Amino acid sequence: MAPAASVASAPGPDAGVVQAVRDWASAWSSKNFDAYSAFYAPGFQTGKMSKQAWIAQRRARVTKPGDISVQVEDIQALTKGADRAVTTFRQTYRSANFSDTSAKSLEWIKVKGRWLIERESNR
Repeated sequence: MAPAASVASAPGPDAGVVQAVRDWASAWSSKNFDAYSAFYAPGFQTGKMSKQAWIAQRRARVTKPGDISVQVEDIQALTKGADRAVTTFRQTYRSANFSDTSAKSLEWIKVKGRWLIERESNR
């Protein structure tokens, strides 16, 4: 029988994946592309573009001149066993020429003790 899923916002058993969401947003806000991109699993699903094209697009956007602010609020985590989780939250993104607030979902997998993003979507 599969372990029961649990819902938490932190602290608690899901605090690690909740902290990973915060650290991911912080790396993005600080425009540290290496730290930001390290949150994505090798098998990250990019949608219609290749992973190489996705990385090039993200690098250009994250490292463009000017400040970026990424805030995450109301983080909820649903764990699915010891190595899978889904987080949902409200994300507010601001840059010099774009601003958006959306509901976001990240699907995570734990690899070598670290939570990594397998898929992301805006709702």
